[in-house]
Amino acid sequence: MAVVEINPLQIEGRWQSGAALDLHPTSSIPIGPNEFGHMQFETVRPEVAEQSYRLKNRGDVYAATPSIETSASFPSRHRDKFDGIVPVPPSHQRVVQPVVILAGGIGKALNVPLLPCIGTIRPASQLENITDPEERKKHVESLYQVRVDQTRGRKFLLFDGLSRRRLA
Repeated sequence: MAVVEINPLQIEGRWQSGAALDLHPTSSIPIGPNEFGHMQFETVRPEVAEQSYRLKNRGDVYAATPSIETSASFPSRHRDKFDGIVPVPPSHQRVVQPVVILAGGIGKALNVPLLPCIGTIRPASQLENITDPEERKKHVESLYQVRVDQTRGRKFLLFDGLSRRRLA
């Protein structure tokens, strides 16, 4: 089993309990524009965040395996507290959808069904580009629609790939 180092952080919200596996990124320093005028950054990420970055931005599906194994071991001790995994819909369309791949892999590892019962009711911009907490809150307000027929009476693990940033 390939293990990826994680540093879990408790996150608060309108749920019973929540955790982020690590920060993403830990630092990002501008180093100047590339030949097309786009600012480039020297970015330092924890190992689990680097795997996620490779999956999300480079389409490297092999990078998901160590993250899935590590991520599945994290909630395994609480396996009796949920009977399905609900992936939060991605805000950006990609050929490779990291949230779906990771949630599916974790579900398979834990023998838990994936419940794709959340949809968006309008186009969404990428939340990772919105740093103001109040602006983020306004953006997601009334964004999602839940299929209650799939969630009523069930306990589930809500899985989201949104990164938490440490702001310097």
